[in-house]
Amino acid sequence: SGLPIKFRDGGTANVTILGTGLVGIGTESPVYTLQANATNGGIIGVTRTSGTTTGILGHVRFGNTDIDSDLANIEGVQDGATDSARLEFQTQATGAAAATRMTIKSDGKVGIGTNAPAYALDVRSSGATTLQVKSASNSDDTQLKLQSNAFFFNITNEGASGNITYISDDAQDQIWYTDNASNASVERFRIEGGADVDAVYFSNSNVGIGTDNPSYGLDVYGTDARVGTNLRLGNGTSAGNANDPAI
Repeated sequence: SGLPIKFRDGGTANVTILGTGLVGIGTESPVYTLQANATNGGIIGVTRTSGTTTGILGHVRFGNTDIDSDLANIEGVQDGATDSARLEFQTQATGAAAATRMTIKSDGKVGIGTNAPAYALDVRSSGATTLQVKSASNSDDTQLKLQSNAFFFNITNEGASGNITYISDDAQDQIWYTDNASNASVERFRIEGGADVDAVYFSNSNVGIGTDNPSYGLDVYGTDARVGTNLRLGNGTSAGNANDPAI
């Protein structure tokens, strides 16, 4: 190693090039290939001469000099306006070119497999897509938590038992399944639980046991049906009550 080269403006060197090739800006003792140092944190700027609505602002490239110098990139791209930008993260698969895999939009939405995410996290693929949440140990739980204000809904895979649990903390402790195929939410299935009510509802649906094509409100096929208590018969237009005929 040779002697360092220092560029000074007064007593302290503003730029230092060590004999090992390390470059320091704001430090005379760099420990990285390029190190920027300042009291409130060093800033390395990558800018564009003039703003556009779609142009690339700059990128950081990773690669090797003997095989392929363009293997991964982080790009800053203007996001539809001259005063907004998104970040694109690119990687290259063997035998292919570098392509964007993840995007963080100017509004904070994150897209994996899409550069136009419509949600806080938007995961897409040209084929089947799997989103995995996995614990380090088989005995540990994994959980997906959906929360709005003070209420939440948890889906938990209990690692020790293998059970799947659903926990709701809203005012009625309800889990709903709705069908929105016709652009109008129609309730199909509901579970209610809590201190006051424990019930299961099937609305606007036929329920099949032993058949995937039920023709009636409850269609049991291919096996006997057992009722542990009374089977009450209502009038078909309202909920049953204790005075309905029973079998």
